[in-house]
Formats: sequence, C-alpha cells, structure tokens
Amino acid sequence: MILIVLAIPSLLGLVNTLAIGVLERAREAGVLRAVGATRPRVRRLVLSESLLLGALGTVLRIVGGLGLGYGLTGADSASFGSAMRFSFPSLGVAVDIVAALALATLASLLPARQAARLRIVQALLYE
Repeated sequence: MILIVLAIPSLLGLVNTLAIGVLERAREAGVLRAVGATRPRVRRLVLSESLLLGALGTVLRIVGGLGLGYGLTGADSASFGSAMRFSFPSLGVAVDIVAALALATLASLLPARQAARLRIVQALLYE
C-alpha cells in the first residue's frame, strides 16, 4: 500500500514532465513528421525518453536506498551494540526495477499519443 501511495505522485510527475517536453518540442516533432517519421516512430521517441528518465530515477533511488540502508545498519549496530548485518534485498531491487519501468511506460502513453497526433503544419508553426 505504501508503494502505491508513493508511486502515484511519481507517475503524475513523470506524465507532467513528458507532456511539457512534448509541448516544448512540438516543432521538433513537426520537423520529424515532415521529413518522413511516422506516428509510431514519434510515439517510440517519447516512450524512449520516458524509459530513460525512469531508468535514471531507478538507479539513483536504488543506489541511495542501498547506501542509506547500509549506513543505518552500521550506525544502528554501533549505537546499540547489537550485531545487525546488512543483507542485499535482491528481490526488492528486481521488483523495483520492473515496477519503475512499467510505470514509466504507463506514464508515456498519454504524452506519446499527444505527440503523435500533432498535425505537421501546426507543429511547425508552434512557437
């Protein structure tokens, strides 16, 4: 339940970032379409950007979480004198990677559709 509560704002933030990126680069999409790029190609470009942002966020989140977990485990052991050992959560990391890439793909659907539906002339005139 906590994962869902934390994932929804991330999903909305990624959708917002991609939608703003599509609007800012409408002219680029128009040029691509004018030189022969198909609508599915434009969709794939937005999907690729979304997956790249999702992968970067996932790597930073995993590295930060593992570093924090390792550091707190060591600090807790030193403070309380108990022998706490850090164990690498491989299943959790795998689930996180799959969930993050699935959410990034889901977040790209609406902005990708928006980019692919831009009319060439309107996109070229967009300022």
